[in-house]
Amino acid sequence: MAQQQLHNNDINDWFKYAGSLDRDGLEEEACVAYERVKNLNITNLQEKDRPRFYLQYGSTLRNLGQYERSYSVLKEGCEYYTDYSAL
Repeated sequence: MAQQQLHNNDINDWFKYAGSLDRDGLEEEACVAYERVKNLNITNLQEKDRPRFYLQYGSTLRNLGQYERSYSVLKEGCEYYTDYSAL
């Protein structure tokens, strides 16, 4: 999915795009897409993907050496999704 196709506000498309950037090793670009997801209001993301958002975004931040931001994102995810063991 190319970024030019993401001119819309479809949070689920943005989440998929962020994940694909992440898988391709484009962490900095993925962070921009994850921020877009966050700004579109995480509660609008499909419920099954919400804990994964926190895990993926937090992990990406950690890979970029942004440890404090990573901790903050992962901690927030843990607070919302106490039963999601990957967090």
